[in-house]
Amino acid sequence: MSGRAHAGVIEEIEDLGKVIAAAAQCGLGRSAANPVLSTLRYFRDEYEAHIRARCPALSCKALITFAVVPAGCSDCRCCFLTCPAGAVRPGAGKKRHFIDQNLCTNCWACCETCPNGCIRPVP
Repeated sequence: MSGRAHAGVIEEIEDLGKVIAAAAQCGLGRSAANPVLSTLRYFRDEYEAHIRARCPALSCKALITFAVVPAGCSDCRCCFLTCPAGAVRPGAGKKRHFIDQNLCTNCWACCETCPNGCIRPVP
């Protein structure tokens, strides 16, 4: 998902699942909507977060941004050298690196390479 759903879409999915279960003429059809209805029942907060363009599980590439946490940054420039898109930019003066979100491809290379764990995904 990419955060483009509207607020009532969860109820629409739920209603559609119930109609499919009630209107189907065979057992397989009646149970076809169960997986979706179960995820809505137990993981509704995940659906709601995605509607607000956030992914708490950090698994939807389009909904993740990365941030540099300056505390602990040793200015090793591993993140800067590893970023294939050139999104990690060196800061001026005492300001450490920052990530240009317009260039970032969410490849996780900067996160995986930082020896100090200063680059973190933000849901």
